[in-house]
Formats: sequence, structure tokens, C-alpha cells
Amino acid sequence: RHTRYWRDWSSDVCSSDLRGESLYGAAATIRSAPHGDVYGPVVYVAYLPFAGALSRRAAEQAAGLFFTLLTALLLFALGRQIRGPATGILLAYCWLAFPLTLYEDGLGFNDSIVAAALVATILAAAHPARRGVAAAVAGWSKLSPLALLPLLAGHRTANRPDARRRVLVFAAGFAVASVVLFVPAFAHSTPAMFVSRTLGFQALREPSDSLWSSLQIAYGAQAPWLVTLAKLLHGMLAAVTGAFALLAFRFARREDAVGLAAMCGAVLIAVQACLGYYSYSYVLWFAPLVLVALLADGAPPAEPVREASVTYV
Repeated sequence: RHTRYWRDWSSDVCSSDLRGESLYGAAATIRSAPHGDVYGPVVYVAYLPFAGALSRRAAEQAAGLFFTLLTALLLFALGRQIRGPATGILLAYCWLAFPLTLYEDGLGFNDSIVAAALVATILAAAHPARRGVAAAVAGWSKLSPLALLPLLAGHRTANRPDARRRVLVFAAGFAVASVVLFVPAFAHSTPAMFVSRTLGFQALREPSDSLWSSLQIAYGAQAPWLVTLAKLLHGMLAAVTGAFALLAFRFARREDAVGLAAMCGAVLIAVQACLGYYSYSYVLWFAPLVLVALLADGAPPAEPVREASVTYV
């Protein structure tokens, strides 16, 4: 199932888009990949250059590798911005050596799109408009990063601009980027079709590979009460996670990029804990944020003191 990830959920959908057909709900898409158009347009738009230039399998591998390397480059830029080149190299190396990153590259997953977009969002933390644009790219990829919007909108920067103006500028950047991203999607589709094929499908998706689905499969017949209890706990956790995502900006005590990365990682981990359908590749969404929180913290290293030259007469 996972080895066909790009092919089923990007290649067939993008092939329809290259032919000028609907991106969401196209007849060809429904025949070849019944649930291939379940994510935001960024996943498919990002794949188009590779689908147009390479064969199907080569495009899958090239796209996954490109966004993995792009994430590494953005991590280097972020680490260099925070603490210097050495930290940037360390972050990029840890990302590239991370076992699940290597696993993604081998199978051609596309989760590095989310990782790259989120690192870019942290990199633009000091600029509300740029932060809004990057947040739109992240949110309209795998949808779960949309839970970060309250935190990203309410993020306080060091120069402390007016809170209302900060939120409005962020919202404007997010809105403009969203319009641009949805232009190809709505050229042959409708907003109603997009909501039905993405949010509608995800809400009714069959649970699989998560804690909640495991409890249902393992104890559904022997202990129905445990399944009922698990559903109750699942609902409570989802409610707490929703409240946390909405109010996370109030819990944030740091105004720097490291603090924002840590809070974004915490929100994403909480959201993933609530998912009924889960894949271990989702770890790549928050892995770079955790790396930044753990490895980029601290003051920048002091520059070496240069001895003044002395001229003897």
C-alpha cells in the first residue's frame, strides 16, 4: 500500500490535471484512484513539474528526494539564522540521517512537502505576511497543519507590532497564497467538490494503524466496553487538542523561532494522537520542528576575539 503512495495519490490525479480535467472528483481519477484526491492542492501542484518531465516511477522518486533535500536546505538556513552555520549543518545532517527520512526516500512518499513548508514557516517567523504565505502552503498540503493557524497568527515577534495589525497581515498573506494555490484546483472543480473529496472523506475515513483502530480490532469482540471507553477517551482527547490548538499562542512563552517550532511541534503531535487513520510517515511532519527545538536552542556562539595588529616604528 505504501509503495504506491505517490502513484495512487499524486500521479493519477496529476495526470488528469495535465489533461485539463478536474483535479477533484474527475471521472478518470475515480476510476484509477477512487480516493486519490483527498488532500490539498499543494501536494498535486508540487508534483506536476516532475510528472510532466519524467516517467511515473522516476517522477515519484525525484519528487520525494527533491522535497527531502529542500527541507534539509531550509533547516540549514534556519539553523544558520538562529545560531550560526554549525547549527545549520547539524540540523540538515540529522534530518537527512533520520531513519524515516531515508525510508521516505526509498519508497517515494510525499510527506517532506509538509516538512519543508513548516520549516519555511518557522524561517519566516519574524514576518507575518511571509509566515502567512508559508502557512498556506503547509495547510493546503495535508490539511492537518491548518490546526497551527491560531498559533501562527498570534505569534509575537521581537519588535512587538500591534496585535491586531499582526493578525491582519498574517491573514492577508494566508488568503492571497490560498487563492493562488486554488486557482488550478478550481479551474475545473468547485469548492463543494473540494470539501467533499478532502474534508468529507477524511472525516469518514476508515480507522487504520492508529491506537484507536488497534483497540477496536483487538478488543472489539472480547471487550466491547473497552471499545466504548476508547471512543469516549478519543472524543475527550480531540476536544482538549482542539482547545490547545486554539489557545496555544497564549501558552507560548518565547517569541523566537525555537519557541515557535516547539509549540508547532507540540500541536501537531497532539493532532496526530487524535487521528483514527495513521501512517508512520506522518512523523516527518513534526520531526524537523522537534530537531529545531532540541538542537537550535541556546545563545549564538561568541565570535572569536581578534588581536589588534601592532605597528612598530
